[in-house]
Amino acid sequence: MASTMRSRTSRGPSVPRARRTAGRAERGAETAIRASRSGGKADPKRAAVEAVVRIVARGLDVAADDPYALAQLVPRMLDILRLAQLVPEPAGAADDTWALFERAMSTPEVAYPADPR
Repeated sequence: MASTMRSRTSRGPSVPRARRTAGRAERGAETAIRASRSGGKADPKRAAVEAVVRIVARGLDVAADDPYALAQLVPRMLDILRLAQLVPEPAGAADDTWALFERAMSTPEVAYPADPR
């Protein structure tokens, strides 16, 4: 006896997704990725790294008001950008400025109240 199985779950009404606008970090990452492509074609070897760059950039935009999250994400983003070779090679005085920027973004400032003792 042949029987036909039907799904017992209902998917429900389809809900349209809201359009999301890209933030500053995501737009910057996309611009850097496009600029790094030679001849306008994506390199399949770098596709995964580019995807991670986009994901972390989106996370930076979402966490823009959370200093703890930014302190966690910025160093990782910088490492990923280096891995993807999207960080320009430093030259002369720019080297010190970039190093200071990285150091400042990698170490969050935590203000503790003075000890009343």
